[in-house]
Amino acid sequence: MLLLFIGIAAVIYNFATRATEDIKKGNTTAAALANARDALIGYAAGNASQPGVLPCPDSDNDGSADSPCGALGVTAIGRLPWKTLGLESLRDGSAECLWYGVSANFKNSGLSGPAVVNSDSAGTLGVYDNNGTVIHAASTVAAIIFAPGEGFSAQNRAPAGSTTCGGNNDAAAYLDSYTVGATTYNNATGSGTNSFIAAPADQTSQFNDKLLPLTTTALLSVVEMRVLRELRTALRTYRMNNGYFPGANPYGASYNCGYTTWQGRPPLNITVTCSAWANWGAELPAWFGTNNWQTVIYYAVSPCRVGGVPLIPIIQNAINNLCTLFGDLTVAGTWPVDAVVFTAGQSIAALGQARPCANVSACLDDGENRNGDSIFVQPVASTTNNDRVLIVWP
Repeated sequence: MLLLFIGIAAVIYNFATRATEDIKKGNTTAAALANARDALIGYAAGNASQPGVLPCPDSDNDGSADSPCGALGVTAIGRLPWKTLGLESLRDGSAECLWYGVSANFKNSGLSGPAVVNSDSAGTLGVYDNNGTVIHAASTVAAIIFAPGEGFSAQNRAPAGSTTCGGNNDAAAYLDSYTVGATTYNNATGSGTNSFIAAPADQTSQFNDKLLPLTTTALLSVVEMRVLRELRTALRTYRMNNGYFPGANPYGASYNCGYTTWQGRPPLNITVTCSAWANWGAELPAWFGTNNWQTVIYYAVSPCRVGGVPLIPIIQNAINNLCTLFGDLTVAGTWPVDAVVFTAGQSIAALGQARPCANVSACLDDGENRNGDSIFVQPVASTTNNDRVLIVWP
């Protein structure tokens, strides 16, 4: 009986110890993936020349991004460029460094990178479960971080040179395949169709990858706020330099300002149609227009806070009366507000929206924010609202 008891206790201890180790490994993996995701978002939001782009993968195992990474329109897969992201060599629960795949629409890859990145940019990496059911539609995923786990017998991870992470640069030696019916998903290549799989660990199928998709929503929600802050700074500087704000750009026209347009897109050009006002100097970043941010941002300014305009008296009197009646803007109960900017987020099909915005209803989600009056509300994030707002002045 004593021997039987000792045997049972040993089995229980072995299972408990193994379960505890599995939990520790899982926690280590989850933390590493989350740190990598947050660093990627920070890299994209802080990019000085093109906010929103993500680094190329590390293709030679030195921790740094290697650009260009593939041809135009092609997904890039390699090791996570931890040095470029300002990280230590993040490791999963099996002490393996992380891998990384980035959508062609977001990779920072010189001539083979995207010409435009803004709220309208879609991902290209679809993620499926072990039944072949879509977890994340391709349009919603900008990048994927992989924890490769322990290698299987068919995976040759022999070192190629002396590196911090060790091992080699063959993605197939680290990222696994999984077959669902007649379809085989290969995380090392994206299955040739940008299709990746997140399945439970399975020794029989020789699959143990852990995936953390970086969704376009998670990425662009941070990038959009950086862009709004830059635009706010540009508008504030313009006002301090000139004593007034420019008018907005009316929909359906070039991106020029309008003397009597107070709600619409932020103008890229001022003096073309508003010759009485100063043009942008160095206030507006060059990347703002080249990435078409003006097409997915809404700008509202009080008619009382724009510059004097060469209008016939009857029109100027109408503007003066408008100021007397309505005054400045109100935003979420804050009054007076001189100007405000919104990012429109990605289009919401349920609202019948399309991009680029052809009118205010195609841009903004709250009825109060798109009704053309001087009162605006704070957007509340939901499945039918992804707008963000910043007060420009005061």
